[in-house]
Amino acid sequence: MKKDIQILFGAAAENGRGGEFGIDDDGQLYWNGKPVVTEKKVKLQWWVNCSAIAAAASTVIMAIVSVVDFIRC
Repeated sequence: MKKDIQILFGAAAENGRGGEFGIDDDGQLYWNGKPVVTEKKVKLQWWVNCSAIAAAASTVIMAIVSVVDFIRC
């Protein structure tokens, strides 16, 4: 079943190349009739994940210390 793509924008360059930007009824974007990838899964290395977790934990600990310090004053 072919999707009904509504053209939103068309462009032409001086070299003769161009394209059309469109959207279908489901909200999927298209460039020259081909679907545009709008999401991609990102896989980080293990040490980047550990660093992010350590940074988040440090932030939570600093917030707790700040709240306790605020209450004591």
